[in-house]
Amino acid sequence: MPISIPEDTWCKICGVTRIEDVRTCEEAGADAIGFNCYAGSARFVDSKTIATLSRANTLTSVALFVDASATQVKKIIDAADIDLLQFHGNEEPAFCEQFDLPYMKVLRMRAGIDLNAEAKRYSSAWALMLDTFVDGQPGGTGSTFDWQRWPKNRDARWVLAGGLTPQNVAAGIKQLAPFGVDVSGGVEGDTRGRKDREKILDFIQEVRSVSGK
Repeated sequence: MPISIPEDTWCKICGVTRIEDVRTCEEAGADAIGFNCYAGSARFVDSKTIATLSRANTLTSVALFVDASATQVKKIIDAADIDLLQFHGNEEPAFCEQFDLPYMKVLRMRAGIDLNAEAKRYSSAWALMLDTFVDGQPGGTGSTFDWQRWPKNRDARWVLAGGLTPQNVAAGIKQLAPFGVDVSGGVEGDTRGRKDREKILDFIQEVRSVSGK
């Protein structure tokens, strides 16, 4: 389906693994849900599960990859109803562009990263996501980065990720005015990879409370 551009803050719940979580995201008013295709993640779901969940989903369906092969990416695209690709690894722009789907490129906030240069490099991206850098962890760190490093230019669609929770997302939106926000671990319960209904509801309510939707 075409990706709708909200009038306020775009909100994605990532690492969805169960149909009940899909329904909660729909009920709460999320814009997108993410399916983790990285086998090293506690939130990994296989192509069969992604196919089932994406076809039951009325929101934007996002497939997340970390340095996957083109064959692996195409397998998910062919099996499921995917609207948007998300690349967390060292993928070059040409790799991201080859699948005839819009994509987000995740930029991990390592020391010395030049966000203006990266924005130019990935100018074909639908959006750029800024996430916390932890060596050896491609995402899902549960930690925020220094928000003082947020880019001043508005030429790209910047999506805030990294350590967001129902307790801090409103402050992040007020301070940074991002195009969108992305959360995974911050809406989980005691079991990593298992979403918590009330936390999803609370998170999206906080997003909407400061962005007008």
